[in-house]
Amino acid sequence: MTALDQQHVHLDELFFALNHLRAKAIAVLGPDPFGGPEDRIVSSVYPPRFAMAAALLCDSAAYGAAWRESKSPLVAYTNLTSSDAPALWRQRWAEFGMASMVRLDLPLSGQRGFECFVFCEIEMTVRTQAAEVVYALMSSWPILKDSITSPGVQLSDRERESLLAAADGLTAKEAGERMGCTERTVTHHWTRAMEKLQAKNKVQAVQNATILGLL
Repeated sequence: MTALDQQHVHLDELFFALNHLRAKAIAVLGPDPFGGPEDRIVSSVYPPRFAMAAALLCDSAAYGAAWRESKSPLVAYTNLTSSDAPALWRQRWAEFGMASMVRLDLPLSGQRGFECFVFCEIEMTVRTQAAEVVYALMSSWPILKDSITSPGVQLSDRERESLLAAADGLTAKEAGERMGCTERTVTHHWTRAMEKLQAKNKVQAVQNATILGLL
């Protein structure tokens, strides 16, 4: 079984745990590491047939940076057909038979974060239903994080190792001792990683790599 197959098994287990709520889809929107604080991308969607609906949500003004900056709750839920003039993304999910959505925000630094959306075929009538979904999401986040894809960025094993050392706060000398190489080699790996990740410094490179699921 491949790593991707294992991730899908875990996600199916998440849906099974929420079967009484008829949870059928999950989408993770993450910050665009090469854009501004308000820019986001579809980091993961399962099952894949909901990719277009996830893209419409991503392109909308719903939630995202504005929601985060207004100090709104990390958890939100809504019934998709409750609006008199539903947004296009709501309409698309409703066309798939989804009646409600639960959102969990997992903040990062710089007013950024991952937004996890679970879509269900029944309407939410009490807050405890949303709480069940949030608990399942938090429990499954390590698996969900592994499903996040990186758009065209590939780090070598040594570049990734050097960034992990930087994330641990190691100097070039200390990182070299850990990696069994010279300070100059560590600096070379950091420079290459920063170029690939369009980062101005090691800290930003670590953050961008984390956002892209590379660390």
